Amino acid sequence: MQRISPLFSVLIICFVTLAQSQAPVPRPDPEFKKLQVVVGHWMEVGEYKAGPWGPAVKIKGEWTYEFALNGFVLQGHCTEKSAEGVVHYLEVDEFDAITKKIVDSVASDDGSRISGSIIFSGKNPVWVGTFVIGGKPYQFREPFELSADLMSGTAKGEFSEDGKTWVPFFEGTFTKVKPAPKK
Repeated sequence: MQRISPLFSVLIICFVTLAQSQAPVPRPDPEFKKLQVVVGHWMEVGEYKAGPWGPAVKIKGEWTYEFALNGFVLQGHCTEKSAEGVVHYLEVDEFDAITKKIVDSVASDDGSRISGSIIFSGKNPVWVGTFVIGGKPYQFREPFELSADLMSGTAKGEFSEDGKTWVPFFEGTFTKVKPAPKK
């Protein structure tokens, strides 16, 4: 049985380290970096409109967005309170290198789910996709119009059952808070 000398082992480790250091460092796509405009802690005041999903209800909420996994994922956490109770949301967004789209997924503890994508209209993100409420899918779109200083914005969500007729679903105002409140 032959033994490997310690010097040979060190040379192999150095070679592997050198080879790895020559590889380009992956970076998030520039389109995905546009989501920097939503990073931070946001206070929300709004209203869900009446529809097949339920009655109109006024809400107050808090959203916190941050990049994770070296900037390749944007995660959002939300708590919305209304007369009907409290709902929590978890949002995960990432850039799909194959489709060249920002993929969006939102799950909540009331069983509703959103899956779709985020596109940009100038500096403003627009969420589009499918919202499943009570087991029924609805098409969904919600542009987020940011103020010039990027510290506030408004959202007006719409739903469609057929992709032709759109009805209001949500309206809200958001204000960025610095620093995030302590819980």
